[in-house]
Amino acid sequence: MNDEMVFVAVDTECAGVRVTLFEQEIPRTDALRMYRAARKDARSLDDDLVRLAATEVIGECLHVDCFFDFLGDEVSFPMVHALDAIEEHFRIPADTLRKAMQPDNLAALVLQREADYEAFIGSGSHQIANTEIMKAQHAAIQEAIAAEINAELTQSGIGKH
Repeated sequence: MNDEMVFVAVDTECAGVRVTLFEQEIPRTDALRMYRAARKDARSLDDDLVRLAATEVIGECLHVDCFFDFLGDEVSFPMVHALDAIEEHFRIPADTLRKAMQPDNLAALVLQREADYEAFIGSGSHQIANTEIMKAQHAAIQEAIAAEINAELTQSGIGKH
């Protein structure tokens, strides 16, 4: 049987921006097993409020996102445990994550994320402008149809009282 593939991503926050350090596609059954084990790990921060408080108090955390059926779920680990826990549960080598967290790489990821955001916002304003043009064209068509109907009604005598 061909197992459906899902994405698993490791994220962190840097300069107020959440960036993806690593992502991989793995079989769904493996991802579910890995994720369940990680959620049970005493080192994990599995509650949103606990995760937020820990991030504020402890500092950095690494977040592992698993995307199942267009829905994502997350397990987080404080940085002191994150590399070992992620390697243990998700088979992502700690050295790979260490390299991804090098300051130069993080700076590049933040810049790319900001550029992607700007491009998205820019395309959104372009789409809004296109929507306004389409609304104006639609209104002009409606006016032309109304004028044509009025002309036909007037010509046939229906519009006269």
